[in-house]
Amino acid sequence: MKKFLLIALAAMMMVPAAYAKKQPSDPYHEKVKELLFAGSSLQETKEKMEAVLESKEMDPKAAKKLKKYVTNELLDDLIGIYEEALRGGNVTMDELDYMIAYERADSTKLINSKSNVLVERIQQGDSTALYAFELIGENIQKMINGKEITPFAIDVDPEYEKAFHAYYTASGTNELMENYMENVFGSLFKLAGMGDDKTEEVQQKLAPFRKFFSEELEPAVMLMMDGIYSTDELNYYVRNMATDSYQHYIKAMSNADIGLLIGKMLKVMGVKM
Repeated sequence: MKKFLLIALAAMMMVPAAYAKKQPSDPYHEKVKELLFAGSSLQETKEKMEAVLESKEMDPKAAKKLKKYVTNELLDDLIGIYEEALRGGNVTMDELDYMIAYERADSTKLINSKSNVLVERIQQGDSTALYAFELIGENIQKMINGKEITPFAIDVDPEYEKAFHAYYTASGTNELMENYMENVFGSLFKLAGMGDDKTEEVQQKLAPFRKFFSEELEPAVMLMMDGIYSTDELNYYVRNMATDSYQHYIKAMSNADIGLLIGKMLKVMGVKM
């Protein structure tokens, strides 16, 4: 389960999102699809995800089933989930156009390309990045088992820490990940027969996850990204992300029910709760 959770987390961090299986004549659908792959091609996204799968030890049968799902269906399912969130959040076509222009800007693409460095660090066993990535997984396992987590300790330049905090807040990473992981684990608890996320038992189980992703995710991501982005590059992100269009977009995206995807991935792998 720990390895699966790490893979699921990696998938959410690296995949731009997903598109619904609607008619090609639907302008909104086409605009969402254009946005979500504005910075990378469909094939590049699949290759990144397959690389993550291959870098983790898994049961061969489960890995084969999951790779087939990733190759053939995952992106369709993801895009369906996110398009529903964007429509439900009343994100306008003009706002989608703003986001597309931002993602396609040369400066954005140049800085975004550095995300590949993080993937390479994790795959190559870089001590700092791998430590942060694995500690997230270990803490998730501890919370599932009702144990105390291990807090993240950081030691970075104060100016960089200030710039990173501004980026982390403006990007909506905190809200996105808190909501994503809450509905992911709510779905897992539901699969385990504990009822939906509105029951008192599930709410109690979710409490430590809320606290963890509220307090510990920022230093974890900062550790992973240490040395990848400069202060000026983080400030570039902040200037564009602080706009009304971006904030409306990211708020809608945070309501995407990723738990549906995790449930399907578990089913595909034959995981029984």
